[in-house]
Amino acid sequence: MEHSKNTQREPNGILKMFLLLLCIVGTSVFNQALAVVDQSPIKVIGVVSDELNTPLPGAAVQVDKSTKGVITDLDGKFEIEVLSTDKLLISYVGYETQVITIGDKKLCM
Repeated sequence: MEHSKNTQREPNGILKMFLLLLCIVGTSVFNQALAVVDQSPIKVIGVVSDELNTPLPGAAVQVDKSTKGVITDLDGKFEIEVLSTDKLLISYVGYETQVITIGDKKLCM
C-alpha cells in the first residue's frame, strides 16, 4: 500500500514544480513586456561631420538591429526617434562606421 501512496504523491510534486516554473516564466515575460511598454521614444537631432567638422550629406544613421534609419540632409543634419536602450550606427562611404549608445545622456560629438 505504501507503494501506491508514493505513486500518488509524485504527480502532485511534478504538478507543483510545473506550476512554479510557469509562475517564474510568466513573471519574467510579464516584466519584459512592462519594460518595453515603459520606454518612450526620444527624438535625437544631430549633425554628422568629419574630423575637420565638415558636414557629411548623405550619411546613413540607422538604429542598430532595426530597419529604422534616416539619411543626413545637405548640411549633415538628421532627426530620428529612438529608445534610450538603442544604439545608432552612423556610416558614410570611405569612413569607418561609428556606433553611438543613446542611454540617458546628452551627446555632443
